[in-house]
Amino acid sequence: MHHLLADAAGGLMAKGAVDMAIWDLYGKANKMRLVDMLGGPVRDEIRLWWPLSASQSPEDDRVRVEELVNTRGIRSFMFKTGGEGGGPDETVLRVAAFDEYAAEMGVKLCVDANQGWSLEQAKAFALSVQPYRSCLAFLEQPLPKESPRDDWIELRRHLAGIPISADESVVTLQDAISASEWAGVISLKVSKMGGITRTTAIVRAVDALGAPHSRPKLQVNSMLESGITQAAMLAVAASSRELFECTDAPGVWGHSFMSCLRLADDITDFSGLVHAEKGWVSLPTGAGLGVEVSLSKLKQYTVSESIQQYTAHA
Repeated sequence: MHHLLADAAGGLMAKGAVDMAIWDLYGKANKMRLVDMLGGPVRDEIRLWWPLSASQSPEDDRVRVEELVNTRGIRSFMFKTGGEGGGPDETVLRVAAFDEYAAEMGVKLCVDANQGWSLEQAKAFALSVQPYRSCLAFLEQPLPKESPRDDWIELRRHLAGIPISADESVVTLQDAISASEWAGVISLKVSKMGGITRTTAIVRAVDALGAPHSRPKLQVNSMLESGITQAAMLAVAASSRELFECTDAPGVWGHSFMSCLRLADDITDFSGLVHAEKGWVSLPTGAGLGVEVSLSKLKQYTVSESIQQYTAHA
């Protein structure tokens, strides 16, 4: 099947949907969990993190952080910024305000600039944020994905030990290997990367790069996704040795398995795996992806239906 998918150019999200369905069908047919098919779990639970909108002020940030700490047990957060969401000066102010209460609340932060800064802007941020670096886990994708290798290496030098996370820069296995020259973190999105098979290949390659202390760590990210994609990514993450963790605050850092909590509804029962009040997600016990799809909800949210036949070229 994968050679058939490779024949069709582009369409990684569509290919990923087919790939996830095949893994799920195979697992259910053989009564095996996806995580066991991927080599078995390294962990049974993973902490959650939470993104905070680029439009929020430092005062709004504190109110929201305190609420999420107290009601959902969240200890790690992402500030969305970059472009219209905020330049380096505004972002430094948000980080500085976060740093004032980070130790007291036991929380950590990353900044996602969404490819929105130039090299000079990112270097200015790197210089200005140093007094508050203790609360900052990493800086995600500050430069456009097309930026040359030398720009990334120069920025890494200015960050002085604050890792760069490669998100939009990494879609393929070769992207991940190339980014490992400058990125301390590789962002994983099973839909962006084209499914479980391609994402697992990236995970295994990163797991095998160099010495454990020098290879990039893996950060599970997501878009607004249903429980199908979240369950697929959960199995991949649970089977990886190299998930990102704050070495100075073990057990605090989380990953993006709260997507279903941000939706008005979901076609699966994935939210039952999320211990929302504790800030954890647990592995499913069922075969395949381990989640069930509600056919009534699927019908409710279906906009249109069509069947197309694909013929592979010889």
